[in-house]
Amino acid sequence: MDASIAKIIDVLESKNMLNNTIVIFFSDNGGSGGADNAPLKGHKGQTWEGGIRVPCVVRWPDGGVPAGSVNDAFLTSLELLPSIAAATGTILPPDLILDGYNWWPAIRGVELSPRTQMVWKRKDTFGIRVGKWKYVDMGDRQTGLFDLEADVSETNDLSKQKPDVLKMLMTHYETWLQQMNAAEPRGPFRDY
Repeated sequence: MDASIAKIIDVLESKNMLNNTIVIFFSDNGGSGGADNAPLKGHKGQTWEGGIRVPCVVRWPDGGVPAGSVNDAFLTSLELLPSIAAATGTILPPDLILDGYNWWPAIRGVELSPRTQMVWKRKDTFGIRVGKWKYVDMGDRQTGLFDLEADVSETNDLSKQKPDVLKMLMTHYETWLQQMNAAEPRGPFRDY
């Protein structure tokens, strides 16, 4: 993969197009069962941070993306469509409702991420994050409420200490479920 990526980069550079080409690499999930995602808990197919928090590398010098910077903004792959549309000057239909945001101001470090919440659902398991708070339900009594700013490893369950936060997250989750059930499916299946 490294050699193939290098070839693409070399071609773009030889055509003097590299600095104005958006290059993005990221994973769709954390490492699988045998992977070590430490300090993150969990792996692929789980809603623990080790299953959903992944690195993303973005290169676009002419677009104002600072070289060598590290950014830990709360962003998801849902941001790709609106961000690429914004970068290319593509006007999206005004009635099109997207789940993502234009990430360029956050990637450039000039604004905070507009994303404040996210729900991950896979069959009978789910996770919900609002701000720094995250609740995970992986079934089999593997649940917990976590403050990701203080505990990215999801080791200190605050469910009993913060019942008001847990209630707020569950209210957001129930609202999201209602919205998803009322929405017209956009793909070949409804596997949320």
